[in-house]
Parts: sequence; structure tokens; C-alpha cells
Amino acid sequence: MLQPSKNAIVFSNLNWNQQIAMRLQPSESGQPGWFGYPIKLAGYDFRCDTRPIFSLVHALTHGQQCVLLCFNPSLVYFLLFLLPLPVRRISLFQWRPLGRISRAKRLVVWLSLWRSHEIVVYSHLSARYLQRLFPGKPIQQIGLFADEKYFLPPQSDGELSLPFIFVPGDHKREERLLGYIADKLDLDVVRVTRNEHIRKTVEALAHPRVDLRYDVSFEELRTLYQTCRAVLILSDASEIPTGITSLAEALSCGSDVVISRGHSNSWPSEITKAFPFATVAPGADADAVARALRLQWNTGKKWERRQRARQFALRHLSAEALAQNWRDILEEAALARTE
Repeated sequence: MLQPSKNAIVFSNLNWNQQIAMRLQPSESGQPGWFGYPIKLAGYDFRCDTRPIFSLVHALTHGQQCVLLCFNPSLVYFLLFLLPLPVRRISLFQWRPLGRISRAKRLVVWLSLWRSHEIVVYSHLSARYLQRLFPGKPIQQIGLFADEKYFLPPQSDGELSLPFIFVPGDHKREERLLGYIADKLDLDVVRVTRNEHIRKTVEALAHPRVDLRYDVSFEELRTLYQTCRAVLILSDASEIPTGITSLAEALSCGSDVVISRGHSNSWPSEITKAFPFATVAPGADADAVARALRLQWNTGKKWERRQRARQFALRHLSAEALAQNWRDILEEAALARTE
């Protein structure tokens, strides 16, 4: 098995900012680890660089191993993927099906995927879709990630939790349903987001039992996961994996979770059999969601459900689990480049 050299660099076209930089070293920043943390843990130097041309040339001329990881379709990475550079090319596919995007973007995405040594996905549904488009192309499901050392269950294993439903997330949720669900269950809903458009939508609905909290700290976010009756993730995941960060963080904290079925929770059958959370059909109404929540609460004791969710997170969603997945993916891409 190939081992990454100490100076191997993974260039990704994620947008860079100081907060993300801090979260690559979570133990030092006091914040949870983020997407690139497992890659660093796997032994690679992870860098967010939307225009890595000069950095890439400098690294290659100094004999460094390099990987281009395309997180979002972009013209710069598209051109770099087309060039015969001595680099490993990996695409992380979390986009809409090609038939659902414009022709120009479709061409960029298709050629980027075709030129990739390997394609990584969050969803088993996406893997099956891409296997039909690119027979024989290595396609791996990377799994979701939450920093298990930050998103911890509460210290007490007691049965008590506070009387509210927690709805986190910066992507669109079924916002209009939240008030009806609150009334059905006679529980308040706490809606947390950093998305300005979602904030305005929830404010406009103005349901008295939906408590909107905008741009909360990570400490408050963790406390909400730990103390809520359940986490609710209702969204349209029929084409893209929405809600995956919220799902991973909630399970890491041992929360009860109800989520819409789709790309956000699409794993192979051997994993789905062990799901510690409940799913509802896309577009489920308030009655169906309330039934799913009540069924979840009536399945065993709270501490047993919390332990089951936490163990699932440690096995499938932790930094170590994702680091091993990334080692396998990056090493396989290295082999593909040398063949």
C-alpha cells in the first residue's frame, strides 16, 4: 500500500476563510473540526485554493506529490483537470444530475468527472447514478463527518431532555411545516441557521411556537443537540445530500433524529440496517412526522437510543473513520495515476 509523503498536498477549490483555517486544527481553535480535518489526519497537507496554479507549479517543481480535489464545478479546476499534469485528480460529486443543469455547466462537470482518477460521493444513490454514466470508473462513498471530540453527548445519561424540537441547518427545510408539527406535539421548535434567506422566510411565517436563532455559536449549537427532545431534518434530498452536517452532528451528540429519505441518508444496505434514526417519506405531512417522532421516543429508553446513535457516529462518521476512508481513496487515486 502506498503511503502519503510528508509533503503531499491536497488542493481543493473550497472557498477559504480564517474560520475554516482554524477548524483544520480544532484542538487549537476551540471549534469543531471541519471537512479538511480528516484529510490532514490521513497525513496530507490540505489547502483551500480556488486558483492554485502558482502554488501547484511551485509544489510540482519541488518534487511534491499533489492532488486536485474538485469540490465545486469551476472553470479553473476544469482546465487543470484537462491538462496532462502529474497530479491525482479527484471529484467530490454532490451536485444535481447532469440533465438538471445547464448545457455549458453539464459539459464542464462531465469532462471533469471523466478526467478524474476517482470520484467521491456522499450518497449511495449518487454512486449508482455515476456507475451508469462512467462504467469502470472508481467511485467511493466517503461518508459524513462530525468532530466526535467536540459534538459529545451530555454528561448525564438521564431520561430528561428539554421540551423542544431542534431544527438546524443552512439549507432549505420544510419551514412551513414546523409550526404545524409544534402544534401537533405541543412542543416548541428551535430553528437555527446562518442563512439570511432562511432567516427572512422563518420571520415572515412568524409562528409563535417556532423560535428562530440566527448565527449561534458552536457551543450553543452543541447544547441544543444535547438537550432537545429530537432533531428534525425535513428537506428535499431527492437530488442532492442536504442536511448531512446536521445529521452527523446530531448523531455524534446521541440525539434522536427524524430525517427525510433521500441522498442525505443513502448508504449500502448493510449500513442502513443499523440506522439509529428514523426516516420519513419526502414531502411527509405534519401528521406523518409527528408519528415518526413519537415512534422514535417509544423505542427503548433514552439512554439506550443515545448510546446507539453515538456508537454509529463513532464507527461511521468520526474523524478517524473518515481519515481511513481518505487514505484509501487518495492511495487508490495514486495507483490510478501511475498505471
